[in-house]
Amino acid sequence: MAKPPRYNSRQLTDHLRELAADAETIVVGGEDEGRVITKGEALARLLFEKALGYVEMVPDPKNGKMPIEIVHSPEHWAIQLIWERLEGRAPQAITDEKPSLTATERVTELARLRFNHKAEAVAAVPGHSAPVDGPGDGVEGPEGPGPEPPVAG
Repeated sequence: MAKPPRYNSRQLTDHLRELAADAETIVVGGEDEGRVITKGEALARLLFEKALGYVEMVPDPKNGKMPIEIVHSPEHWAIQLIWERLEGRAPQAITDEKPSLTATERVTELARLRFNHKAEAVAAVPGHSAPVDGPGDGVEGPEGPGPEPPVAG
């Protein structure tokens, strides 16, 4: 049995663009009703519907006559995708693996690493008991405390 051909991302993109250019979809409803549009335009319309939110009318499952109005709220992912595309940003790569750390955990880890680095630097300098951040931080240097502040009056 022959293996299906593998496509690189450029070939796949080319095929998707070719299929998106096919004009086989007809607009139903709205001011453009009956107009033939491409599959790509139909997909863009669906994406904008998701981003803006929409109302769907479905028949009542109990009696099948009275329609029920279902309100779909705007989807954050669709808004973000459209905004990034309009701004010219590249879409982020989709990975199958779950990130091991959340954003909060990464920030906490980064703060811990910085704190430990400062503690190690202080431990390496004789005569220091706290991190040296700069003048006026209240930390004594190797030559002892700084000059006494002037006393008023």
